[in-house]
Amino acid sequence: MKLATWKSMLISGAAAFCCVPAAQAGWVTVSNSGTPVLSTCNPKPYTFPTPSTCLLTGNSLLAALGTGIILKVSASSPIVVAGVTVGTLYDRVYCYGIGTTCSTVGVNANTYILAARVHLNTNPWNGHNLDAFEVDDIIRRIRNGVSADSAYWVGPDTGGSTTTANPDLALSSYSWLQYTGKTQYGVWDPLVGTRDNNYIDHRYWTNAGDPDGISSEWSGWVLAKQVCVSGLQSGQANFTIKLWAGGEEPEDHYTQWMPGYRCA
Repeated sequence: MKLATWKSMLISGAAAFCCVPAAQAGWVTVSNSGTPVLSTCNPKPYTFPTPSTCLLTGNSLLAALGTGIILKVSASSPIVVAGVTVGTLYDRVYCYGIGTTCSTVGVNANTYILAARVHLNTNPWNGHNLDAFEVDDIIRRIRNGVSADSAYWVGPDTGGSTTTANPDLALSSYSWLQYTGKTQYGVWDPLVGTRDNNYIDHRYWTNAGDPDGISSEWSGWVLAKQVCVSGLQSGQANFTIKLWAGGEEPEDHYTQWMPGYRCA
């Protein structure tokens, strides 16, 4: 899914550019109406140094999120496509609070951060070639009618690895969040660009065995922040996170629905 113009940029710049940009950024508020549906973060061909738009930095995800944040719940699920385990989805919720209790009063009352990250392997899955599964968009169900902020974290500023199995230490390898906005339709979907305020899309290419030889087995942590006045649903709900393979190289177009945490 990577065009020649930016493949050459990545290859020629591999020695010069690290996987973790140095710039600090903030959240972007994605639009609730009108156009464009998607906010621009770092589209291909990727820009060096990586723009700070949408980007959070820090040596841990908690540090990147800032003070007063706690981890509320966490889970992981195997990604099984056509009977083949092609990776793992990590799903978490953070909130403003103390200990294990989210705040229900004050400036950040009932404010939750929904976080997801995928880790893929090179297992062939489609039955007609040896291609690895590719995720182009990580799409999450959110509350309609409520403002949403979006951001991402690629991994720790220091001490991270592109090949670790630890989701808190992993680095996304020469792959960054491209676009984010309220839609459930990813790249090359016939309805791409169509608004759906029930979902937030994070367009983040991830592939552990890309045919062109430039791969990133880890996505970054993609983040959506909303006020959930009634808190979270109990446990993970089915059909909450959609992993979309857009087929740019061309791979098969494929939607894999996953369980995930969501607002009540």
